[in-house]
Amino acid sequence: MSDEWLVIYRGYSDVDLASEVTWLRTQVRNPFTAQTEGSRSVQRSTAEMRDRLAAATQVQNERGGADNGARHMIPDFSGFQP
Repeated sequence: MSDEWLVIYRGYSDVDLASEVTWLRTQVRNPFTAQTEGSRSVQRSTAEMRDRLAAATQVQNERGGADNGARHMIPDFSGFQP
């Protein structure tokens, strides 16, 4: 993961960071990596998108604003009978 993206995403507000993570997740899932329109051609790197997503989610975790609360759950085994 790039330290540059960590620095960039640390400057984002919580709302902007959440929006960026959502956008990056859709980009990572998108199977298309290139697009051509007329004489213009655009290509994106899936490795860069994954790198950015990793950096953005790390910043969210540092702030405690990640949407994966499952890491903080405490299992309840009170109803378990062996």
